[in-house]
Amino acid sequence: MGKKGNSSEDNPLNLNPLDREIQIEQLKAQLKKIAGGNVIFGESPGCDPAMQEAFLEHVLEFESQVSIRPLDALISDGFDVPAPEQLDDAALTAKLWELISALAD
Repeated sequence: MGKKGNSSEDNPLNLNPLDREIQIEQLKAQLKKIAGGNVIFGESPGCDPAMQEAFLEHVLEFESQVSIRPLDALISDGFDVPAPEQLDDAALTAKLWELISALAD
């Protein structure tokens, strides 16, 4: 059995590590495009690149199938999303309650 992430089952395209890194960056670019550029990616240290790639593929598949996201619908209905630097703790709390109420409606 090969090293985790390098077996033919984990690597059906036979990607070398550099090719896999390129594929991961391409998946991230596609997700950024769908989200309008506002995406934060995080990963655990030592995360298997094959697992990271598979995760991003699943996220991309899901996000590609979503026709309208709830926040987009709220914004089109007039919900205001201020820039984070415009919100102090009290304003953030009020805005979150406003969001919860709008989602409940």
